[in-house]
Amino acid sequence: MFRGHPAIGYVVAFVSVDAATTLQWWASDFYQGAPFLTIYPAVVITAFVGGYPAGLLSAVLAGLSQWYFFIP
Repeated sequence: MFRGHPAIGYVVAFVSVDAATTLQWWASDFYQGAPFLTIYPAVVITAFVGGYPAGLLSAVLAGLSQWYFFIP
C-alpha cells in the first residue's frame, strides 16, 4: 500500500509494536499463557502496510520487547 514510502512502514512498525506491547502489558492478567497474542497482528499489519523490510523490523522489535518485558 505505502511501499513507495518506506519511512511510513518503519513508523508503522514502531507504533504497532508499541501499541501491541502496551495492550499486552495492560491485559496481562487476562491471558498469561499466550505472550505473543497481540504481537502477531502487529507484525502482519506492518508487513502489509510497509512490505518485507518493515515487517522484518516489526518482528525484531516485537521479539525484543517480548523478551525484555514478558518472558522470564
